[in-house]
Amino acid sequence: MSESAASELAQFLSIRTRPDVLQAAVSYLVQISAKDEGVQLFTTEDFKVGRALCQLFVELGGNRSAIFTVLTNIVAGSAEVANFVVNQSELVRRCAEVCDKVDGKECLLAAKLLANLSTHFPGKVYEKLNDIWPRFVENAVDLLLKSDSHEAIDYLGYVLVNFSHISKVRKEICSAYMKKFLPLISQKDKPRRRMIAIDIIRNLSFDDENHTALLDADEDFLTAVLSPLADSNDDLEDDEISKLPIRLQYYDGDRETDAGIRQKLIETLYQLCATKASREVLRSKGVYYILRELDKATAEPTDPSAPPPKMKLTDQEHTLHALIGMLIRYEADLDIDPNLESIRSLGEPRITEITEGEE
Repeated sequence: MSESAASELAQFLSIRTRPDVLQAAVSYLVQISAKDEGVQLFTTEDFKVGRALCQLFVELGGNRSAIFTVLTNIVAGSAEVANFVVNQSELVRRCAEVCDKVDGKECLLAAKLLANLSTHFPGKVYEKLNDIWPRFVENAVDLLLKSDSHEAIDYLGYVLVNFSHISKVRKEICSAYMKKFLPLISQKDKPRRRMIAIDIIRNLSFDDENHTALLDADEDFLTAVLSPLADSNDDLEDDEISKLPIRLQYYDGDRETDAGIRQKLIETLYQLCATKASREVLRSKGVYYILRELDKATAEPTDPSAPPPKMKLTDQEHTLHALIGMLIRYEADLDIDPNLESIRSLGEPRITEITEGEE
């Protein structure tokens, strides 16, 4: 759209515009908001349409469903637009005010917009939201644990996932709320909330300083992560079973069938291998035995006459094998400086390639 056309449209985006004309202008924006044309129109002439739309949103105070749709769609496709909306308008504040009630259609729309904004700029949105809603993290965790199936809660959960990319938020969740939402990992009635919990606990594992709290004596975290990877039909010896976390000994559940969920949990365990202390805990708790059975149960069929395959221990597509490779060895057998506190600084961990099934 030309600059003159953008200017013409922007002048109609006002509460002083005749209602039918305003509705037509907003309806047009809804139609193009999910296309490249929508982003181009929003940003033309130094965000002339964008500024007018954000101002209209603030001035209306209600009946903003169509504007929510426009902003949510455009923000989803453009970090530039997301940055403008976060920096140049009061939208974050207004969305927080709507979401705080967790009621009605606008709450869902506001939560979707916050989720899209925080996908692009979690730090900026967190700082603004924290000024308005300082207990957001605590409240979001509590809402996720409620039986209420309001869809807006799921989107606030996505905001929390985005915020868990921020170190201080991970620290807060780990120290104060992590154990509260671990049960979400095993429930299947609300699959969205299950994935939210799994994404968050995976992010917690990226901070070495969180490992002590995650792998504490009561084994809640480790049990929650390992349960979906285990199966009642796993072929474990008695001495192997005795090393497992208490609640996984003689486990009578079924292995998670969703490969995506299994992969995220494997990645969580893999991140815990960054520190020597965590690797030793995982070994002492028999994690290898569960991973061995998982590998056997999920391996692709192979030609029985072919030689045993080698494990690609430094290939990101083979995180399970890389994890097994870390745990099957004693520390002295790993090509890692014993005085190194964390191997994250080395990049992708590199250890000697071993054959499958080697003890």
